Amino acid sequence: MTAANEVVYGHRMRRTRALFHIGSGSERRARTLARRSALWQQFVQSHGGPAQVEVEILERHRCPARARLREMELVRIHQPPTNRFGRASIPGAILAGRPKGSGKRCRCGSPDCYGTEAAQCVARAKQ
Repeated sequence: MTAANEVVYGHRMRRTRALFHIGSGSERRARTLARRSALWQQFVQSHGGPAQVEVEILERHRCPARARLREMELVRIHQPPTNRFGRASIPGAILAGRPKGSGKRCRCGSPDCYGTEAAQCVARAKQ
């Protein structure tokens, strides 16, 4: 069994407790507060600075495409103020099973590989 090395994470400010950002990637990325968007930086600075940010690992996944899908589902549900992408609907590339930064469907080989599941759905729809 492969390790669950992809995470879906949330950022919240200590005082407000509501998630202001949801992301997916490595646990290292979740805990890195540098190289965030200007909107993220502005929000954090206006709410007490980076020392007030708490990181919560919401879910762990073996499949990067499934983690990305769950990120978008949670963005749609929670509507965090620093997430603009995916607030209204889940983009087609994500529904097609493509992980971040990839033009190809995921083939990670994990039992819960969303890329494989998406490919099977497409094949069934064509029958």
